[in-house]
Amino acid sequence: MSDSIKILKNIFSLTAAEIATKGIALIFTIYLAKILGPEGNGLIGFAKYFVGFFVIVCNLGLDIYGTREIARQPDKITKYVNSIFSIRLFMSSLLY
Repeated sequence: MSDSIKILKNIFSLTAAEIATKGIALIFTIYLAKILGPEGNGLIGFAKYFVGFFVIVCNLGLDIYGTREIARQPDKITKYVNSIFSIRLFMSSLLY
């Protein structure tokens, strides 16, 4: 497989995953807003943005780092995934 086809395939995969994630989040947000009403919708917004600050700290750019390093050395995928997962789990536990 040529490099350009591999790059296009990877771009398509990441784009599809991002669209699916955003779509599911949109559907659940609309559903919860309908069930909880206007005051509940404000509570959802507050909670989402409050948790967003903690997500920034837990992420630390590891998704970009992981993607880059796995693309460079695909044979070490287990090492990188385990390391990134461990760091995120530790940071999440610490912030919790």
